[in-house]
Amino acid sequence: MIDAKEAVKKAKEYLANLYNGSVEDMKLEEIEIDDSQSYWIVTISFFTADKQNIIVHKEYKTIKIKNSDGEVLGMKIARF
Repeated sequence: MIDAKEAVKKAKEYLANLYNGSVEDMKLEEIEIDDSQSYWIVTISFFTADKQNIIVHKEYKTIKIKNSDGEVLGMKIARF
């Protein structure tokens, strides 16, 4: 089992790897564990930059992480 802090760390690592390090200023927006305590749902905001390292826009992503081992199972665009 992983705790909330580890779930956030896994989500940020996943995003940094997926975007090849082109994300800036990652922040935790929301975190919750599902009712069965099987998955963490972590929402992270960040800025993306273009090739000239100019900030393009802010994005919000929700990452689903297995509580048992920290495996990332998916990512969605966060909708508020």
